Amino acid sequence: MGPAQADSHVAQAHYPYASQKTFEGPEDYFTGKVDVRMLFPTNATADFSGAYVTFQAGARSAWHLHPAGQHIVVTDGHRADRHPGRQGDCRARG
Repeated sequence: MGPAQADSHVAQAHYPYASQKTFEGPEDYFTGKVDVRMLFPTNATADFSGAYVTFQAGARSAWHLHPAGQHIVVTDGHRADRHPGRQGDCRARG
């Protein structure tokens, strides 16, 4: 059954800490050193995954879109983004 203990009668899955892959962010998506630690994969009922993404000083993500939206939690430092046609946004931790 794999790391997630799936059951057709249960609406949740458990993914033990560090049971998912960890990798360096690919150059196609990032500039600088970025580490990606997957928390959970997509599945039959959730067409999205979750990950901790850690940016080292000076690292950036390439311009990209998330058509279905994105959830971001800043745990340290700050994040800055910009949406087409809107002013940029900068958020501190939290």
